[in-house]
Amino acid sequence: METRFLFPNKFKKIGLLSTVFSLLLFSVVLLFDEELLLKFPVFTIWSLGNSGNSTLFGFVEHDLSGTVSGILIILSLTLTAFSREKNEDEYITKLRLESLIWSVYLNIIFLLFCLFFFYGWPFALILVFNLYSILFIFILRFNFVLYKSKRLKVNEK
Repeated sequence: METRFLFPNKFKKIGLLSTVFSLLLFSVVLLFDEELLLKFPVFTIWSLGNSGNSTLFGFVEHDLSGTVSGILIILSLTLTAFSREKNEDEYITKLRLESLIWSVYLNIIFLLFCLFFFYGWPFALILVFNLYSILFIFILRFNFVLYKSKRLKVNEK
């Protein structure tokens, strides 16, 4: 079965390497509250400044470190998740679909749990995590199931 919407296999390695780099960058920005000299005036639809002033459809001075690292994480996880396997067949397509459905369900359960038990800034941080978790869970489950099925085939021979 031809899967038209997957990247070539070589993008998987690029995605994995850039995922590691972007997660390190994101960790530095998030954990150490570092501004990495990326402060620029940017156009915003809506922004709430530190002093409480609100900007609608205007320009604000903003450090883009978090934005850049977030974009890099999304792009690298997308490359990793949706790159072809070397031998992409119908079975792998089925595993891919089941893993994607599984990751969406797990993410919904996690989000419902968090809606009941987290409030304020902790919940906002969970929503940031939620941006990346579907792809991350999908990658982990798909590769785990793929590894298990390959190992099972080797043991059968």
